[in-house]
This record gives sequence, structure tokens and C-alpha cells, in this order.
Amino acid sequence: MTECKECGNQSSSQSIFHEIEVTIEENNSNLDGAIRKYLSEEKLEGANQYFCPKCSCKQNANWRIELKYLPKVFQELKIIKIIENKYVEKK
Repeated sequence: MTECKECGNQSSSQSIFHEIEVTIEENNSNLDGAIRKYLSEEKLEGANQYFCPKCSCKQNANWRIELKYLPKVFQELKIIKIIENKYVEKK
């Protein structure tokens, strides 16, 4: 989901992921931290600005991944409670 910082317009597209790639680093050596980093909000600024269809020009924006459903691998690893409570959009 991308949100324009100027007008607040939100745009999104849905993709089906059969897997996600998370990197567990030495200084962040747990799965929870790796997933947080993967799903963290990214700022689109400067040369990487977002073209906002409502403003009809490039604007600073925030971009993030929102999981609608948990990937099967999380269910298989039995960590569904950790992920569900923190990362899945509540309806």
C-alpha cells in the first residue's frame, strides 16, 4: 500500500505470494525481527518519489506491505499467533 504524504491518497495492488524472503542478520537474530524489517514502512522520497494520480505529480509517500492472509509456511512453523497478532490486517 502506498500513501501520498501530500494528499493522503492511498493506492494498493494485491499480489499472491507463495513465499517471502526474510533475512535473519547477526544483530537481529530472530524471526520476529526479520519479519518486522521485511514489513516495515519505506519512505519514497527524492529520486524515488511516488507519482500520485490524485496530485498528478511526483510526491513523497510511504510504502508498505500488508499481509491479508498468512503464508502457509508460517502455519507449518506453528508461529501463527506471533504473526497474526502483529502483522495481519484485522477486518
